[in-house]
Amino acid sequence: MEHRIGDRKDSSTTVELYLSGVRIGAFPISNIGVSGFGISNCHGCLREDMFLQAMTNCKGEMKNYSGMSALVIWTEDDRAGLMWTGEKGHGPDYFNTSGVFAA
Repeated sequence: MEHRIGDRKDSSTTVELYLSGVRIGAFPISNIGVSGFGISNCHGCLREDMFLQAMTNCKGEMKNYSGMSALVIWTEDDRAGLMWTGEKGHGPDYFNTSGVFAA
């Protein structure tokens, strides 16, 4: 299923990804947009359905996305695609601790 909404822009910045407050690593962002972002050089660190917090040093209109939650949609070799899934302040643990569960 295609999840992209809107355009993505090429990027030369990096993103730090955290799982339950533990840093997984810093990875180059290959493209970014309002629906999500692509990363490279993750070398098997990520798997589909991981719910992470993304900290970026983006500038301009994308700076507000730093600190948001993201879901890993796909992984392939050393690349991955993530979709924005939450607001700032609602980190990956928000859904685990607030009693919000999928039926």
